[in-house]
Amino acid sequence: MRNIARNLLDQHILTVATSYLAQLSKQQKELSKMAKEDHSSPFLVRRQEIALHQWEAISKVFTYERRGIPAAIKNSSREQGKLLDTMENISATKNEFAQQVEKWSRLVEQFYKETERNLSNQVNHNFTQDRKNLFFNLGYTWGNLKKLATDWKTLEQNPEIENSLSDQLNRKILLNSEALSMRSEVEHSRKDPDSSFVKDAGQASRALIELKQKLNDPSVEKQEQVENLSDICELISDSFLVLEMYQIVLRSAKQAVYFTNLEKRSIQGVKATGERARQWAMTVSFWEPSSNFLREANLPREAVDILRTLNTKSFVKEISKEMKNRVSRPDSPFSVMDKQGEDIIAELEKVLILLKPEATQARKTINELAPTLAELARALSKQTQTRQKE
Repeated sequence: MRNIARNLLDQHILTVATSYLAQLSKQQKELSKMAKEDHSSPFLVRRQEIALHQWEAISKVFTYERRGIPAAIKNSSREQGKLLDTMENISATKNEFAQQVEKWSRLVEQFYKETERNLSNQVNHNFTQDRKNLFFNLGYTWGNLKKLATDWKTLEQNPEIENSLSDQLNRKILLNSEALSMRSEVEHSRKDPDSSFVKDAGQASRALIELKQKLNDPSVEKQEQVENLSDICELISDSFLVLEMYQIVLRSAKQAVYFTNLEKRSIQGVKATGERARQWAMTVSFWEPSSNFLREANLPREAVDILRTLNTKSFVKEISKEMKNRVSRPDSPFSVMDKQGEDIIAELEKVLILLKPEATQARKTINELAPTLAELARALSKQTQTRQKE
């Protein structure tokens, strides 16, 4: 997991650095041309100082990469020193200044091309795969709930550990309840939160608290615990699985909309190359993991098939090819991919429609199992009073 996160960070760093270098390389070429023309010395020095500050900023970006500062930057200090020397006495050495600016421009251009090749390799091989790996390895909240339900049944069926049943389950229920509550807060903090799922996570948390109270209620007979409470826990787990899968597909659709809107807005400039390819990789990365999880949850087969085969569609392949071309050949004309993006959105909307009835029923189930806030407050008050009497 740590390696995957590190890879994603490095890819982001490489994308940002390539974008900055593209702009800097263009500016240096213009400056190299102006240095040979009739421009004032202070003007030329000021332009070159700005460009060198940008070079320093790019160098700092690379310090965050796992490999550290590239050799090309480390080895550039000598040429940079010569350029600075001619800048200090440009009036007497204007021709020499022009020569040093040209050399420095070639160095920047060479490093830009090298970085661009590295980015192209990442786009071709790792951008999408690392994001898929992240989804497969992250695990989801429903998985922890499922484990809780399984562990509960195991503890109930083992008479040797029956005495420790209550303490172990209390801890596990509390941990899962807090995780759901935190998930609700995280979802709420998103720029575009899904209020329904924010509530779903909160309701599932309260449903677990209700189970915990029943587990500790002395008026609830042991047989009822064995036969009902673990089954209810499993029902919460299965219901939240459906809601979480619906949320993942919804996020995938939102990402597809975001990518498509970027294409509609502009395909000019450096943001339409590496950064756009990164957004495309994020869009694609949802589909395969989602199809696997939907299949495991026995959700509609048609929804599974749409997600599983989406990568094979011609409009998806067209976008992938275009993103690779933009990074590897940024000077070539770009093609707008908005129509293809609309086709993807339409496919994901089909999946959401297929999952909607399942999600509606799952939401109803969790709402029925979760107490209202007033009921929860009364139960907690009653539990506190009982403990004080003891």
